[in-house]
This record gives sequence, structure tokens and C-alpha cells, in this order.
Amino acid sequence: MAERYSTLPTHILRDATTLDMVVFDVAMTFKSHQRQKAESKEDGKPAIPPVSQKELEEIMRKHKEKYG
Repeated sequence: MAERYSTLPTHILRDATTLDMVVFDVAMTFKSHQRQKAESKEDGKPAIPPVSQKELEEIMRKHKEKYG
């Protein structure tokens, strides 16, 4: 984050809020996803592996068991 905004890491630690960190993380994750998507188009492979309905239902069931 400090490199991106051309500041010292100590300034980021001192001045940045949790929201700043979350927004930066989301932005970098989205940028990474877009890059993977573009690379996969070149390779002809899907960027995100397909997940079946059954797998999604199993994940949801486990989540509900754990968290209610």
C-alpha cells in the first residue's frame, strides 16, 4: 500500500484506517482477478474453475452447521 501511494510504511501504519486497508485489499484482489481472467483468455482455460450446484450446496450446508 505504501508503494502504491508513494509514502513510507510507517505513515500508512500511523494514518491509515481499517477502511483504507479493506478498500485497498478489495481493489488489489479485483485487479488480480482481472489479470487472471485476461491471462486465461490467452490460454483458453477458465479463470475460475467451475463449481457444481452440488458442491455449492455442500459448502452452504457446512457453513450453516458451523455458524447456524
